[in-house]
Parts: sequence; structure tokens; C-alpha cells
Amino acid sequence: MARRVQDVESVKPEVVADTVIAGWFTCHRVKTWQVKIASAPEGKSALSGQLREMYPEKCGPARDFFVTSIQKTNRRGRPKSDGPEWEAEYPNRLLAVEGHQRIVAALKEGEHSLLRLLDS
Repeated sequence: MARRVQDVESVKPEVVADTVIAGWFTCHRVKTWQVKIASAPEGKSALSGQLREMYPEKCGPARDFFVTSIQKTNRRGRPKSDGPEWEAEYPNRLLAVEGHQRIVAALKEGEHSLLRLLDS
């Protein structure tokens, strides 16, 4: 069971949700953000367009998507490692928010319910 759950406000517009879940012995940060490829600013958009033209068989159509990651943190919410423990990708904002909420709820209940969630 979690002893504290805190939503973190972000100034970055691409961050959809950011939550720190503190247990008695472990802390996790669940973060969901939008990855902009199709609607990226001009420089990135032009580069991805050039890559799609050069390698059409390797590059699918450009699309924006959302990513949720889980990362172990210290008590202050700072990452303990460089990469996430787990990531999920969602095609739209609604599914990303639902996925974020399910993961936070599972972590609040403890590790065992999270493992069942990730296996399904």
C-alpha cells in the first residue's frame, strides 16, 4: 500500500499527467506525455518528412502518440536509473489518461497488483 500519492504539476504542455507514488520502501514516478511527430515544430517536422522520403519502407506515416513510463525514484521523486522500468504507448490522449490512472491505482495497492496489470 502507498503511504503517499502526489500529482506533480508540469509547465511543459506535452506532459499529460505526472504522479509520484511513495510506498514504505519504494517510490515510483508515473509520467504520461505526448510525443509529437506529425504535429512537431517545423524543424523536426521537416526532418521526419525527409527521412520518410528517403526510407519509405522503414518509416510509416507520421503520427503523434502518447507514452506512459514507470520509473523507480528516491524519496524526492528523482530517478534512480537512466531508463524506465516499464513503458506503454497509446494512440490517443483518452487512452493515455486511462492507462495512467490504472497504473497509479495499481501502484497504490502494491507491487503484486501492478504485475498482474502489466501481464494483462
